[in-house]
Amino acid sequence: MKLSIIIPTYNEESTIGRLIEWIEKTNIGIEKEVIIVDDGSYDKTPEILKSLEKKHIFILLTHSKNKGKGAAIQTALKEVSGDIVIIQDADLETNPDSYSKLIKPIINGKSNVVYGVRIRFFKKLSLSLKIYFLGGKFLTMLANFLFKCFLSDINTPCKLLETKTLKEIDIQSNGFDVDLEITAKILKRKHHLIEIPIPYFPREIKDGKKIRPKDGLAGAWALIKYRFKN
Repeated sequence: MKLSIIIPTYNEESTIGRLIEWIEKTNIGIEKEVIIVDDGSYDKTPEILKSLEKKHIFILLTHSKNKGKGAAIQTALKEVSGDIVIIQDADLETNPDSYSKLIKPIINGKSNVVYGVRIRFFKKLSLSLKIYFLGGKFLTMLANFLFKCFLSDINTPCKLLETKTLKEIDIQSNGFDVDLEITAKILKRKHHLIEIPIPYFPREIKDGKKIRPKDGLAGAWALIKYRFKN
């Protein structure tokens, strides 16, 4: 069995090197495949990735301009050869230490979809993080209402799925709303989704966090659209 790790990357010069090294050192008991999509970065990310190719094994795909997280996932899926796919943000808010426990339900045949429920590690909340967390709570409540379920963190960036399940979803979203599209289509198809707590270390906008309020509105629309779209 093989785990394919998709890493959409946009201007992550401060974290991408550490993430690649972390993944390589992490022993999860099965084969790993790393697919990085540089989504039009204009900082030092492209140079860093080219340099890391000499020391580490990963598939590097590039977009000439920024297209969005969803577009990066669609590009990566064309190269996936693993039985399981995990979507890993390049910002280290979640990290590879969680992989071992996330893959177990799929390996043991208990589920084909696993979400990492973020347990937050921080001392205090800035205004921007308060807005972000409240937005996430609202979207989770909206999903639970629309799909009559009881999930606790649908906005988690750490999603693990059987490859065939993810490919059957036929992703349409190009932006951050891809996370909500994936969730909506999983719930609509009544896949058995398991949530597992994982550590979460949120970063601020000044540190590179890219999600904005408009992305929350796009996410809400995605939930509604894919709930009722045939």
